[in-house]
Formats: sequence, C-alpha cells, structure tokens
Amino acid sequence: MHKIVTGNQVLGLIEKHTKGVQKVWMVSPFISEQALDQILKALSTKSKIVLTFITKWNPIDLLLGYSDLKAFELIFSKTKYKKWQIRVLISNNLHAKVFMLGKTLVVIGSMNLTNAGFVTNAELGIAILGNDSKFKTLENRLKEIESHSYELTPEAYSWKIKHDLPRYESRTKALKSLRAFLAKERDRGLESFVPGVNRENNLYAYFTGLANTLNFIIRTTPNWERLRKWLDKHSTRGGGEINQSRIDFMSRLGLIYGDDKSVHATPIGKKIATKLDKHRLKELLFGEYPEFYKLMEYLPLEYQHPAEISKLIGFKSSGYWALRLRWLVSLGLAQTKQVGKMRLFGQTSTN
Repeated sequence: MHKIVTGNQVLGLIEKHTKGVQKVWMVSPFISEQALDQILKALSTKSKIVLTFITKWNPIDLLLGYSDLKAFELIFSKTKYKKWQIRVLISNNLHAKVFMLGKTLVVIGSMNLTNAGFVTNAELGIAILGNDSKFKTLENRLKEIESHSYELTPEAYSWKIKHDLPRYESRTKALKSLRAFLAKERDRGLESFVPGVNRENNLYAYFTGLANTLNFIIRTTPNWERLRKWLDKHSTRGGGEINQSRIDFMSRLGLIYGDDKSVHATPIGKKIATKLDKHRLKELLFGEYPEFYKLMEYLPLEYQHPAEISKLIGFKSSGYWALRLRWLVSLGLAQTKQVGKMRLFGQTSTN
C-alpha cells in the first residue's frame, strides 16, 4: 500500500511499524537531537537491531545548527547496547531522505530527520507499507550510497570535534548573526499586530489589527510614509523597525504590494479584510509558519499553560508557543482564560 504523508506523520508511522523489525536505515543530510531521540525511543523496545545512519558532515552546517552535534553524541551513546549494531556513515553529496524499517515501512520524501522536517516545515513524501518489491530495489540503492560513504566512528567523531570544527568557527560568526536576525524578524512579524492603545483589552486581537490595517489600505491607497504614521497611531507599539516588520509580514503573506508611490491590498488581502475571512488568513498563516500545524495537534482539551504545551511538543520555549496560541485565539481556533496570574489555553468547542 502506498500513501502520501506529511513530515509530521512520519514519526507516528515509525512508532506504529517497529514490530518484528530488525534492520533500520535512517538516511538524512541533516539530523537533530530531538527528532532523533523520538526515533530512538520508538525503537527502544527492540532487543536486537541493525541501525544504519547515513548523513553529511559539513563543519559549516554543523556550526550554524543545520545539523546537530548532539544528535551524533546521542547515536554514539546507544552503542553501549551490545545487541544494537549501529553505524554512522558520511556521504557529503547526500540529498536523499529515506526512513526504512525492514520490509515493513519505507518513507521517501523531502523531510530531514530534524524538528523542522518532522514538525515545522511543509513537507511531503510517500510511504510504502507492507512487503513490496520496491523494498529490495531501494535497499540496493542505499547500499550503493553506502559504498561511496565512510564510517564515522566515535573516535573519528572526537577527533573532528577537537581538530576539524575549530578551523571553521571564525568563518561562521557573521552567518550565525544573520540567522539569528532572520529568526527574530520572522517572529517580530507575528507579534507586531496588537491593535489599539489598550494592550490588555486587545492582547488577542491580532486578526482585528490586521483586518483594520488592510481596510485602511483599501480605503486610502496610502504611500508608505502615511501607512507607517497610521500604524504608529493605531497600534500599541509603533516606530520604525516594528512598523517595517508589520509591512514585511503582510507582504510575506501576500496581502499587500506597492511601489514608490502607493500601497495596495492584493485580491486575497481585500477578501480577508472585507469579508473578515479568518479561514483564508489561517491558510496563509499556517503556510508561512507551518509550526502552527504542530501546535494544533497538541492543543489540549483542558486549559493548560504554554509551558506545559511546550513540554508536550518537545522544542522551543513557552514564549514561542504563547505567541502562536494568542494568534489561534484571535482566529477562533483556541480559547483562553486567566487563572490567578496564569494565562491558560485550550481547544474551542468546535475543534
């Protein structure tokens, strides 16, 4: 049987199909500790297993966090299990992503073995279930990749940490700073639409703030300066960088466009503003910020604090998820209540 799968379905498939499996291939150019830990937990009931990882070793990728050094350490920590045969193979021209459990399950797709691949990115792949002739063909292809790879032993890993990575440290400082800036800008767009001067009353009115801004653009076709002044007047916080983040956010979602003379709402932007179309905005928002899909999966039936929800999801801070929970409230996809000094969130009755 074949089925199309998304990145956030892969772990569930692996957890469901470990029975009777003794040979596992995990092929991914990039790996992260948290995603890998979930895979290893799914396999932890196996008393005997041959586990082969094929990945890349690129010092710059590792230093920038595209791949996770702790993931390698986690793999090597499992070599203490005497009945587990674990190999880490390095293929630096690797681009394939394959997860293969014996002759029970194989997933081929765009997703890496990372939090981004399994949680936040919009990924697609195909899962093949059951004994299929393609399993043998695929294993032969993986063996071809294996034949062009070299094995990374714990000793070789230790040498690379001490002697290989330090040579690249200085070269990555500027890139690390740029990545941090881009991540901050991405979230700044989300957090910038709090309308009105009374923050307490408007804390969860992101949609209202966005619709009001779009309606102003539709009514007046302002130039950029007039739009910034309007944002200053009608938002809790104003000013150069924050207003630019609001404008960039609307542009990324495809809601506005402009030239050197004026700003316009796109057809989608007009529909969202005039029809108060929360569903269409949700589609755009979730497309640009796919982590919302994961948050919806873990949104509790009973009210919980963002810190508890963050623990369930397994990565990022409570503040990161609290911001996204407030957006869900504004779109009518979650509800909130105050309990003492704590703000709690949960599913709506229609979820």
